[in-house]
Amino acid sequence: MFRSRDPFLVRVLLSVTTCAALSTTAACNERVPSELRPGFDEMIGLPFNICTEASVNPATLLIRNVGDDDVNIDSVAFKADPEQEAALSSFDEPVVDSDTLLADTEAFVRFSYRVPGGLAQRAILVISSNAAVNPELEVPVVTQELVVENKDEICADEE
Repeated sequence: MFRSRDPFLVRVLLSVTTCAALSTTAACNERVPSELRPGFDEMIGLPFNICTEASVNPATLLIRNVGDDDVNIDSVAFKADPEQEAALSSFDEPVVDSDTLLADTEAFVRFSYRVPGGLAQRAILVISSNAAVNPELEVPVVTQELVVENKDEICADEE
């Protein structure tokens, strides 16, 4: 076992040891390719108020650039979910708060949705970018479903 009281020598040894141990994880001097990652792989069960189901409900998704290079967001849009293509009209056009994500930064994608009749609505949020890894992210979005027969009684208290 090696012992030293020299802090500089200890730091050099730790640095060399850590680099050697992490060489398979893009450590040390290797660059990490640009990649966007969503805060959630899917957004399931977005809430709504059954008494105001026709109202617009806001939602936000965090996206993060985990690479060393900047990422430009080319487009953010919804596409129809094959399981419920008609629901696409329940989602408003999403907006990202920054078109460029610098290395190791984040941005928010904001959108709104409606839940007609209390029935679950589905769509797929698509984020296209120039990221080296996963240049097109797809995040399924599904609202809650809540259908009740006595809606008028429940909502009478809210009026």
